[in-house]
Amino acid sequence: MDVIFYGERGLVNSIILDMSSDLNKQKQFLRSIKFKDNSKRNWIENVVNFRYIIEPSFSQFGNPDLIIVAEEENKKRHVIFIEAKVCAYNDASEKLGSSLLPNSYQRVASKLNIQLALKYRFAKNYAKGQKSDGFVETDREAKNKYNDNKRALKNANVINLCKEQFGENPEFLFIALTNDNKDIMPFTDQEFLPAIGIDNWNSDKEKFGILSYEMLETNGVVNKKAGYYGQASNGFLYLPANTIAKSDDRHIKTTNMGDWDRNLYKELETIYTELKKNLVTGNVKKLDGSYSIKAGDGRTLVKLFVENNQIKIAFRNDNIPDCLATGKERVKFGVGSSERSFIIVYSITERITEEMINSIISFVEQ
Repeated sequence: MDVIFYGERGLVNSIILDMSSDLNKQKQFLRSIKFKDNSKRNWIENVVNFRYIIEPSFSQFGNPDLIIVAEEENKKRHVIFIEAKVCAYNDASEKLGSSLLPNSYQRVASKLNIQLALKYRFAKNYAKGQKSDGFVETDREAKNKYNDNKRALKNANVINLCKEQFGENPEFLFIALTNDNKDIMPFTDQEFLPAIGIDNWNSDKEKFGILSYEMLETNGVVNKKAGYYGQASNGFLYLPANTIAKSDDRHIKTTNMGDWDRNLYKELETIYTELKKNLVTGNVKKLDGSYSIKAGDGRTLVKLFVENNQIKIAFRNDNIPDCLATGKERVKFGVGSSERSFIIVYSITERITEEMINSIISFVEQ
């Protein structure tokens, strides 16, 4: 029997299964995490038992993708919340203001830094829940600390699960699992920190960490060519995201469409119309010097423009299939903190083929 997992949930499940019979791989999973304070968790070496809780419902605190309970020989427990995405950390997160809180919680619950914050808020109320019928914030706590309505978890089955598995006084940790490259430094951009407020961040930032799929592959936890993870990542998880362009990448400055070769302009207008009809979650926007194709979450993933009498199609250097990226020029669009890395996948002098259109749609909708 073959079992093939798909999507973020599938990747998480495949990682668990591939390391489940190997205690050292399970420890290596935790060793691979980069914490904000760059500290090492020496207790990992003393862990004798792991428990994995997959996607339980924490009601108003959200549904964690994975909870790992690591128990030491002395019975001390460490509860690690894992929130997984297949894009880069910043791309999956909500932009925050100087208070390190969102302006509104409407329609941002799925954002990565909001998910981490909600699990942190649950943990802050865990001790209270052990003595009552649930894990419940006070109105004042939610409003003053998080600019939010109070949140609660009152489901008796989940409450009992937490008490049984977490124990009385566990350490809580909050980890983002992303498709960033293995060299990423955690939480360097103030705008995308976990949304827990300045005071909480200053006191508890060492509880937060980042882990990437490439880190797990590099450290021998999983193999992209074998096991459940190999099947789950095939055709779904591609090259690690490179959200920040390098200094030596060529900066693209597009020219006004009015100066383009008319035949190339007409070809792009035809493709623009076709993409508008066929994109499902993504959308295409016509600008002065290019067409930008955006994912459903607002990221610009593809740029179409004319340069040196050629149509250029550039894909965002973010989970891009290696078959498209290999041997192609890497460039950058945008300025300052908005500067992003792209790869010019196609250079066309006449017609854009159906195969090219399909690859654009597939990349945007993946």
